[in-house]
Amino acid sequence: MKFKTLPIGRISFQACATKHRRDLEKPRTTHWIGSGQRDKSGCVRYRLRQNPAMHPFISTLLLTLLASLAAVNVTAGEPLKRIEEREFGTMPDGTAVKQFTLRNAKGMTAKVISYGATITELQAPDRNGAMTNVVLGANTLQEYLKGVNAAAVIGRVANRIAKARFTLYGVEYNLAANNGPNH
Repeated sequence: MKFKTLPIGRISFQACATKHRRDLEKPRTTHWIGSGQRDKSGCVRYRLRQNPAMHPFISTLLLTLLASLAAVNVTAGEPLKRIEEREFGTMPDGTAVKQFTLRNAKGMTAKVISYGATITELQAPDRNGAMTNVVLGANTLQEYLKGVNAAAVIGRVANRIAKARFTLYGVEYNLAANNGPNH
C-alpha cells in the first residue's frame, strides 16, 4: 500500500494515496494512518468539521487579548505628557492662537496651532533613526497670517464648490468661478 505525506501545520500525516485520491481533494476531509476503524485498504477516514460554538469564544478571546495589550503601559519613570499647550501668538482682532504639542511613546512629536489646525512641526525619524522636522512650516503666527499655508489641514470643503456659491447659516456666499462653472 502506498501512502502520501500531507503537511498540516507543523504535523505531517501519512494519507492513503491509492484508493481515496478523490477524497483527499475534498475540503475538510483527510485520510490518515491512526487508531480507529480502518477500511479494507487500511486507511482510516476522519472528517474535520468546524465547530460553530468556537467562533464567539475565539472572538471574545482575541478581543480580550487586544484590550489587555492596549491597556499595558510600559513606560518607566515619569508618565509621558502626551499633549502640551502654549501661546503661539495673537490675531489682529485679539484672538489668542495656541500651539498644541502631541507626543507618542516612540518620541515622535507633532505641533499644531489653532489657526486653521495648521501643522507647524512634525518630528519623525529618518532612515538612520535621528528625529528631524519633516514639515515646511513657519515659526511665528505673523508668517502664517501673511499667507504661508504649506501645512494647513483641509477645512470644510475638500473638493469643488458647485456653481461657485454656497449657503451657510442662511447667508449665500459667491466665490470666483475658477474651475469652469465651479470654484
